[in-house]
Amino acid sequence: SSLPNAAEGYQPREPLCSAQLVKRVRIALEPLDGIIQLRDAPSLDIAQQAQHCLMRYCSNTTLVYFLRTMPPSMTIEAAQEHDRLIASAFHRIVGSEAGSPAQCERALRQARLPVKLGGLGLTSMAAIRRAAWVGTWALVWTPLRQLHAPFRAVDITAESAADFQQLSIFTELQDAHSTLLDDYDYVARTYEQYDRQVFNYCKEGLAHFRFHPDGLPDRDTLLDLAEGISHPSICASCACWAG
Repeated sequence: SSLPNAAEGYQPREPLCSAQLVKRVRIALEPLDGIIQLRDAPSLDIAQQAQHCLMRYCSNTTLVYFLRTMPPSMTIEAAQEHDRLIASAFHRIVGSEAGSPAQCERALRQARLPVKLGGLGLTSMAAIRRAAWVGTWALVWTPLRQLHAPFRAVDITAESAADFQQLSIFTELQDAHSTLLDDYDYVARTYEQYDRQVFNYCKEGLAHFRFHPDGLPDRDTLLDLAEGISHPSICASCACWAG
């Protein structure tokens, strides 16, 4: 029910608590106040373009490391604070603060889309924290087991029972993976509905359907947790990365 002992002499760092992480996010995003104040000069009319570029950099680089190295329960408050600060800066820059709550929400949802889909790429950290946690374990678990033999006896997919208590980091991994599969099923059902239901007809009488992005993988190509952490393609990627 526990991980093997660390190497002798190793002193782990004191883990961050949720409140400390929230404080770090606020400090890291302090430059947003300066970004919002950028103004055009008489000979340079690119202030808002610069604002969006800088805000996107702040949005997508501030918290990802912690999302990858801390379980979702520890990062949720920081992720929500990050998203709140980015949303506030976005509305102030584009001038959408005067809109109704529904209008502001629609504007923010579009801004969170990738640039290629008409958004600003202001990724929601709260939305990707589970995927980041699962991605970390998919990347590192096989190399860890190769490098340290006692890890090979640890089953991260085992569920708690009367005679066994699974570690919380692994129960969160299981929950995150399950939630991602549920999200996939919801998206797949929605896309299927879009493809079946006519959205409108053009003046030539041709049926048109609602747009959705391409590239959703088939359900049977998705790996369960046990397969995902030891799949040959992932192991090969890890080997290339480590080498």
